[in-house]
Amino acid sequence: MSKKVNIVFFHIGDQEYVTHTIRQIKSTNPDSTIHFIGDKLHDDVLKEVEFHHYEDLVCDQAFSFLKWFQNYSTNDGEFEKICILRWFCIRNLWKQKGFESIFYADCDVMVYCDLNEESKKFEKYLFSIAAGTAAHNTFINTVYVLEDFCNLVETFYCSPTKPLPLGDKVVNIKLYKENTVNEYKTRLTQGLSGGVSDMKFWQKLKLSYPAGAVGEMCEVRDGSTFDHTISECDGYEMEHGLKKLGLQNGFPMCYNRIVKDHVKFNTIHFQGIKLKQLMNECKTYE
Repeated sequence: MSKKVNIVFFHIGDQEYVTHTIRQIKSTNPDSTIHFIGDKLHDDVLKEVEFHHYEDLVCDQAFSFLKWFQNYSTNDGEFEKICILRWFCIRNLWKQKGFESIFYADCDVMVYCDLNEESKKFEKYLFSIAAGTAAHNTFINTVYVLEDFCNLVETFYCSPTKPLPLGDKVVNIKLYKENTVNEYKTRLTQGLSGGVSDMKFWQKLKLSYPAGAVGEMCEVRDGSTFDHTISECDGYEMEHGLKKLGLQNGFPMCYNRIVKDHVKFNTIHFQGIKLKQLMNECKTYE
């Protein structure tokens, strides 16, 4: 009997679109356990998940991060703080449950594939992220990746003078923080959005590991891929500012101009408030 992938979500709030996310992944992965970390969840999907209140997973290391956090982003500080905090909670849940590996997805990601089958394509990597920076849908195959992530975050905000062993390198956190904050200040002066987010730390983590240790979720593997975001071209045919997706045998398909073929999408990422309104139209469950 093949092992079932452990599925993890983290979300604060009870927005309606989250119910579509849970029902969709339950329809495509009926035998997998879905762990939902948050503060609340609609009663009609609560029975489909193993619910964990996020406050029960906040450890001393996370409290230290929360105490020293400073917002170096044009996005709302509370938003950025929660986006980083979730990885401490996921790490702590992993250690409680003794997972071997997980698939994590944001709650604006709809899953159309059997994750147990797709996970086999990513088994050789420590972890896999999208477009080199984004962990909105990711396979993580060892808890030590999250240990490294949390240690990087804690050192960055709480003790940035301390060198940090990370992957196969020792990182000069003081220099890394100076460069990162200066980059944010430059963006401000140029009127550009962005700054320090959890994606910045995932990018640093990837660069700290040996070549070939980190997988790319957006790569086309055996004719299928995981979405970066529906509004990004990524080499695919676009229409009205979105990937031109069509449904075939329960899977979204889109023509890729680089590989010159239609590619099956295992996930779609509905990033942005307006695009979440499309999630109901893109479900494949009854």
